[in-house]
Order: sequence, then structure tokens, then C-alpha cells
Amino acid sequence: MTWKCSRTKSEVRRSDLSIKRKSNMCLLFIFTNPSAKDGEYSLILVNNRDEFFTRPTKPLHKWASGIYAGMDAMPDREGGTWLGIIDKGRIGCLLNILKPVSEFKDLKEVQGRGYLVTDFLNGSKGSLGYLNDLANSQAIYNDFRLVTLEKYCGEVKALHYNNSDRNVVTLPHGIYAFGNSYPSTSFKKMERGKKLFEDVIGKYGSVKQESELVSSLFSMMKDKENTHPDPELIKQSGGHHPEMVNEMGNIFVCGKEANYGTRTTSIITVESNGKTRVIESTMKEPIDVDNAVWETRNFEFHLNCCMECKCKNLA
Repeated sequence: MTWKCSRTKSEVRRSDLSIKRKSNMCLLFIFTNPSAKDGEYSLILVNNRDEFFTRPTKPLHKWASGIYAGMDAMPDREGGTWLGIIDKGRIGCLLNILKPVSEFKDLKEVQGRGYLVTDFLNGSKGSLGYLNDLANSQAIYNDFRLVTLEKYCGEVKALHYNNSDRNVVTLPHGIYAFGNSYPSTSFKKMERGKKLFEDVIGKYGSVKQESELVSSLFSMMKDKENTHPDPELIKQSGGHHPEMVNEMGNIFVCGKEANYGTRTTSIITVESNGKTRVIESTMKEPIDVDNAVWETRNFEFHLNCCMECKCKNLA
């Protein structure tokens, strides 16, 4: 499969380290249903990873630890991920908070945020304990949002944490949009995406419509309608490449001049009976922006309840 940016080709600025180090973004939508019946989903999740096209990354695979995820292969950040799931009933997704370039801490002064997901998935503590430990930790990170999900007695429960105010929140069941804004604010593309997500679930929310659901979610995450002017996004993006500030107003980002954009879309579905499917569509490396090849990988397995659950559905 080939894909082209809608913009005309211009010179790629690979040496702009202020962008390369500080612009990685993601977009996440989740739906949780606590009373899913046979043929319904307990969880539907879709995520876009926006990153520099030159950042080395391993595609979705099963790790030695049992995690299913793509893997960051950037030197000094190897082994981290932005989204992962393990059959012990846990899912984690990391979203970096967009900040003006001048407000970012140097990478030499902070911990790698990608390890937050893997530490949670491999750890001995559940969501609440893990996130409370983060809130009390003295470790220094650039700002982030972390969404954790766990399966308890057949239903999937979600929590959210951000280190800007060290706030741990248990999320009621429903539909949520997460992006790179602060939790107290929202970007326009997040609201647009949430409405599109609601529409897709409303049309194709049953297991018997799985192929239509997956196809529609992938199409949704390729949406290029620009939501500018977005005052909140502009406020948070001071000093970033002008093309990127504009492109960040899209669900699907294609920054040819900055050599940056949406390079991976992931879908996770969990049925009421625990049957789980993980699907990833990602650009094959090395990435040629004008002739990108998209590869699809998927895994199916049973999602057990998390280790803290006392029901009979434990592994």
C-alpha cells in the first residue's frame, strides 16, 4: 500500500534538533462498556502515534516479557513504547503534553517517558498503586499524560494520570478523547475525533461488524480536516516549526518539511468474553514520505483479568 502527503514536496530539515527532540505527539480514543453482552465490546481503543520519520522503531510484536507493542529503538530510549497490552489484563498508553520549545527540559536531565508504559505492564502493582507511586516519585520527566486500563471481572476500567498536577483520576465508563493538551483543556482536533469515534461506534459497535469497525477506525484516524485556528494548540506550541503547528490541527499529521507525522495507527478491541485483537498499521522503515508503504500486523489472544482481580478469570 502506498500513501502520499497532500502537500508538495520541499526540502526536509533533518537537523532541526529542537523539533526532533520535542514534538512527539499521540492521539487516543477509548470506549469502555461495563455491561457488554455476548457479541459486544468491553473496550474499543484507537491510537495515532505521531513521530519523526527517522526515529527508529520496531513494529508491533510480542516481546519476551509478554507485552504486545511496538518498540522505540532510539539510542538511550530503547525498549520504551507509547502503547502496549499484556494478556494479564493491562493496557497502557502514553501521551506527551505539547509545550513551547523553551519550556522543555533537556533529555539528559529527564527520565524516558516510554518506560512508563512498560514498567506498568510488567509491574506488580495495579493501576491505582502504580499511578500513586508516580505521583509521589521524585523522578523528573517532561510533561505527559498516562492512561492505564485493567480488566476486572470482565469489564475494563480506565485511569488517567498527568505529571503536570500529579493528579490520578478514575474515569467513569464511556467515550474519551486524549491528546497532547493539558487535562484541563482540549484541542479542537480531539473534539472532532471524539465525535467521529462516537459515530463509528454507533454504526459498527457490535462484534459481527468487526471488519466495518476496523476499516472505519483506520479511515477516521486518517482524517485531514484542519481545525485551525485553535487558540489552545497555538498557545502550547510556541517555538515549534510553523508547518508542524498547522499540521497538529489535523487528526492525521503529515509534516513533510519537518520530516514528522502520523506513522502508526493501532486498534485494540476486547469482547465481552475476553477475546482480544490488536491491530497495527505502520509505515515501513526506512520511510519515504512520498511513497510510504503501510504494513499491517495483528494478534489475537484472550485477555485475562488483572492480577489484582479475585474472579475466576485470572490466568
